[in-house]
Amino acid sequence: MIKRAKRVVTSARHQVFEPLDRMGRAVFDASPRAMLLAEAVEGDFPTLAVNPAWEAQFGISQQEVLSKTGKDFKWWLSMDDRHRFVTQLYESGWVNDFAVWQRRMDGTPFLVSVSGVVHDMGGWRLTIIVYDNITLTYQMQRRLSELNHFLEHKVEERTAELSSALQHLRHTQDELIQSSKMAALGQMVMGIAHELNTPLGNAITAASSVQAELNQLREDIPERLTRSKLIQQVDYACEGTGLVLSGLQRSTELVSSLKEISCDQDNQGQQKLDLHDLVNEWIVLHRSQLLSGKVGISVDIDKNLSILTFRTALIRVLDKLIDNAFKHGFQRDHGPASIEISASAQGNGRVDLVFKDNGKGLDLPDLNRIFEPFFKLSMSIPGNGLGLFVAHVLVTVVLKGTLTVKSTPGQGAEFIISLPQPH
Repeated sequence: MIKRAKRVVTSARHQVFEPLDRMGRAVFDASPRAMLLAEAVEGDFPTLAVNPAWEAQFGISQQEVLSKTGKDFKWWLSMDDRHRFVTQLYESGWVNDFAVWQRRMDGTPFLVSVSGVVHDMGGWRLTIIVYDNITLTYQMQRRLSELNHFLEHKVEERTAELSSALQHLRHTQDELIQSSKMAALGQMVMGIAHELNTPLGNAITAASSVQAELNQLREDIPERLTRSKLIQQVDYACEGTGLVLSGLQRSTELVSSLKEISCDQDNQGQQKLDLHDLVNEWIVLHRSQLLSGKVGISVDIDKNLSILTFRTALIRVLDKLIDNAFKHGFQRDHGPASIEISASAQGNGRVDLVFKDNGKGLDLPDLNRIFEPFFKLSMSIPGNGLGLFVAHVLVTVVLKGTLTVKSTPGQGAEFIISLPQPH
């Protein structure tokens, strides 16, 4: 009975391979992809042939699987998966990339992508099933996923570390800024104390001398006062009151200079200003000073260039710059003096207003200290040394910009006022 069944299968396979030979039996056997030829009968697919690649992949010979199914050999790990595949293939006639776990004859599991198609050939309803081993791809994807998860975890850790480091850096920066502010404040307070000490000390000394002379005069009036002595004591009193007034005037000027750095001095608030008109109006106010000093001035500013800023503060800055040019830049033997003022819009949303003189310029040590409070190039130069310090504070604090300087000895100084230009 068994031999008879085998002869029936062999005869059937011979009939099947007649059309298969015409389609390319050699291709079927030589294909590197594991392929199985089966008869499509309702509910199952008994095997008619497998190629060498299929035998190598599953570890089962063709003779062992002839007329058998996956249900018989259980190369499907899950019978539910096999049932879904068989049902879909029989009903629709094709299945593509059905990913499922299967096993070799020795029990080794592997992931496979199964595709199948049903054809009617020579009175037979046949199906060709292709098994692509995707275990390596799956393992690589899994490792890649694990690596991505690991990298994401590392990135999160590194981000947390960088965030902590940045926070610490900002805290340190705030401390340094605060320390720098306190140091600058201490330096300014010491400078103010020094500057006020001299005129106030002179005023106190002079006032004490005047008081002593007046007390002496009161004692001399009844008996010993002579005309010459009266004149002498009045002269002493006049000289003393002159010193008092001089000291108090110098102290008042110092306090007035310090009041200029106050942020609430510009009661008009921010205004949209035409820089060309503003600078030319400012030049008119200084025309007499420019004429008396024989200083030529030129302006190169686009008439359409406007900016939103504080008018009074900006004018004060220009006042300080021209005073600095006259006090420090232009000397008696300097020759023709000139000032150039220009402005241009920058690509970073800012406007640069440039004030350039052709004065004597500055050495590098002086250039590095030019914005310090009470810094003077020479004690013989009038003023309290607060001019450029006030200008720097007005630009950085009130106008929210920057003030920088470039200079070479003998070639003048160039001050750049960089201001924000709101859209």
